[in-house]
Amino acid sequence: MRHHPRSLASSLLVSASVALSGCSGDFAGAQTGIPSDAAAVQLHVLASGSNSTMSTRERLVVRDAATLETVWPRIVGNVLPAPPVPVVDFGANVVIVAAMGARSTGGYAIAIDEARTAHGDAWISVIERAPGDRCLTTQAFTAPFVMVAVPRFSGEASFVERTAIVQCG
Repeated sequence: MRHHPRSLASSLLVSASVALSGCSGDFAGAQTGIPSDAAAVQLHVLASGSNSTMSTRERLVVRDAATLETVWPRIVGNVLPAPPVPVVDFGANVVIVAAMGARSTGGYAIAIDEARTAHGDAWISVIERAPGDRCLTTQAFTAPFVMVAVPRFSGEASFVERTAIVQCG
């Protein structure tokens, strides 16, 4: 597994607390350090949910089937029977995994809503949503995750992070 976290000084971190209706930001136009010639690429969601066993916040770039086989049990958690590992053409794609880590209630969600590539590198937009004070939530531990396939890139992945508070009733 090649996971390319950039140093804190050069990492891309954009964090905003917004209401659900205001979540759509201008990922490409924001002051994120993304090159102006970075092209949006198609995302294919392979899996998402709230019951992984990934207890800490993680961002992974999976570049081969063997690594996906080792990560998959942590992604699907304690689901029995475990769903089969998705078939991915790693000659043409890589898999991006984003996990929020353990939460003490429901109402949390994570999404990868855009990816852009330029010069062999990729910028991945991740949004984490948390329930607002007025939201009714399941009183159970959760661990939200999302896993997407994107066209293969050979360089580093930088994660552009956003947060949102979902305002309920």
